[in-house]
Amino acid sequence: MIEEQLALNEIRQSTYDRKMETLKMLSDISDKQLTEVTEDDIVGFFKVKLDYSQSSINKMYQLLGAVFVKAISKKLIESNPLSDIKCPKSIKKQIPVRALTVDEQIRLLNVLKTEDIHYGDIMLLSMFTGMRIGECCALTAEDINLTDKTINVSKTVSRGEFGNTVINDTKTAAGMRTLFISDDVADFLKECLGGRKRGLLFTSSNGRLVTSNQVNYVYSNVIKNYDILDSSVYGRIDLHSLRHTYATRCIESGMPAKVLQKLLGHTDINITLNVYCSVFEKFKNEHLAIADEYMKSNNLQIA
Repeated sequence: MIEEQLALNEIRQSTYDRKMETLKMLSDISDKQLTEVTEDDIVGFFKVKLDYSQSSINKMYQLLGAVFVKAISKKLIESNPLSDIKCPKSIKKQIPVRALTVDEQIRLLNVLKTEDIHYGDIMLLSMFTGMRIGECCALTAEDINLTDKTINVSKTVSRGEFGNTVINDTKTAAGMRTLFISDDVADFLKECLGGRKRGLLFTSSNGRLVTSNQVNYVYSNVIKNYDILDSSVYGRIDLHSLRHTYATRCIESGMPAKVLQKLLGHTDINITLNVYCSVFEKFKNEHLAIADEYMKSNNLQIA
């Protein structure tokens, strides 16, 4: 089924690779004949997988479901043994990825600006545009318009066939977007371009595509070696935190959720609202307090 999806161009190579990895996780049950798989088999399978991440469990559940639906359509089985089983919940403790605080961001900025940090420019661009690291790595000189002060985001770096690194279209149509940038970011990009008109904006030391893993390796060392983080703040910091940091600063400045959705390339505004729910809530409460103080100062009180 997965091979057919790839052959018909229904999925990209990177999606194919992810599905094949999920298939490996299903190995404890995938050796069984379709006609022999029972509801008890599936329940037993998932019982010993509850220490996997919720994301992994979701992928296994979705792929199993797709297999049984396909099997019914081909008349290999008469009923779906998964139909009465809800997607299991992981028991693994989920520590949410958080944004950098303002003080942490200032510390990281100072390091990236003053130290010779490999791929530091990619980190800075993500932090000040909200672009995904793969999107930053896929940028070419032709994507940058310094006159109009825009970035054309239409590609991302991902893993291709046989594990090689390739440039693909963005994951969704919403990911294809034009970002308007500040004078500050435009000056930064002008320096990155260095007069070039064509070709990749960022390359590795051997002139090849930069991968997210390469950037992440350096980023993790910077975070650890330069004492960037405030240990009293709850949450996990990873490479995606740079994008979260940009989004959080935007919300703190008063940016509406709909505008932020377009900037981040989210398909649905609910994704934006759900991911940054706590930040929006804090912003709302702060502004309610400001409004309350304003009314009090003008003797506008209910009691």
